Amino acid sequence: MIEFKKNIEKILPYNKEQYFDFLDDDLDIVSDWHGVSIQIADGKTEIDINIDRYIEIFKTIILKLDKDLPWIINHYYKDMNWFPNDNDNLNSFRTLFKENNIPNTFKGSIIFMKDDLMKFAKDLIMYPYVLSYRDLDISHSVIPFIIKITNHLTIDLISTDKTTLKLIVDNVFSKDITIKEYREISL
Repeated sequence: MIEFKKNIEKILPYNKEQYFDFLDDDLDIVSDWHGVSIQIADGKTEIDINIDRYIEIFKTIILKLDKDLPWIINHYYKDMNWFPNDNDNLNSFRTLFKENNIPNTFKGSIIFMKDDLMKFAKDLIMYPYVLSYRDLDISHSVIPFIIKITNHLTIDLISTDKTTLKLIVDNVFSKDITIKEYREISL
């Protein structure tokens, strides 16, 4: 199942304003949100090597959280055109749009099931970097857990469920990974 939807705020399992407030470094707030940034720590500069590792990490996270429920993929902060041009990149993701008769200018969210996330993992991870867009948020449809794919090639995990966040972090940690906590909140 793949759906293209607009106005998804009603189906998100979290309050988007509280989430934005948590990410705003200028606000000094008490929050139920917790976050970490997962970064490749081996110093390799070859992007393909890092992408393969990020894909592995991404898939591990999805498998740990998935409950055979949909995932919501949207642009961070506000909806934007999914593709600003017709360049030759992100080919499988662009093909998905063409096969579903969705224009490049579509503004909204994409709903995927686990198998679709696995299939498009590389393009989703590369998307913000290749298009110089702000981050992509990939949210579970029930659990208040966001996988933020950043435009500087990191995967950030943000949730109001500190226990689940710690469980995921413990499952992806290895010698080649650096985990940086948001706002120095200890997990």
